[in-house]
Amino acid sequence: MLVIHPSLPVHSVAEFDRLRQGQSDKVNYAFVPGTVGHIATELFAKTAASGSPKIPYKGNGDALGNLIGGHVSMMVLAIVPIIGNVRRDLAGAAVTSGERFGAAARRAPIADSGLPGFSAVIR
Repeated sequence: MLVIHPSLPVHSVAEFDRLRQGQSDKVNYAFVPGTVGHIATELFAKTAASGSPKIPYKGNGDALGNLIGGHVSMMVLAIVPIIGNVRRDLAGAAVTSGERFGAAARRAPIADSGLPGFSAVIR
């Protein structure tokens, strides 16, 4: 799931992309090198967040803490560990799959939210 800190004035992937294009220095993203989330985040960044600063973390816990704290703007995380935070602290902008499903059924796929054809499903 693509999660965005709620301080950003965006409600969709398309709005996030427009903000990033206008203020790429203020929109950054977190990732944990070598993880599946890293691959999905880089794929998203290549298509919608290129030019935005990227911040590597040693683990998802630290990255998530800094995302909740507003020190980073966005990241891609697996749905199960993040869904509680999305309901409380973060904006779950979209899912990386090509369709809605399970715990994130209320979230549109990135492909339907401004980046047609995007899918980062790793099986």
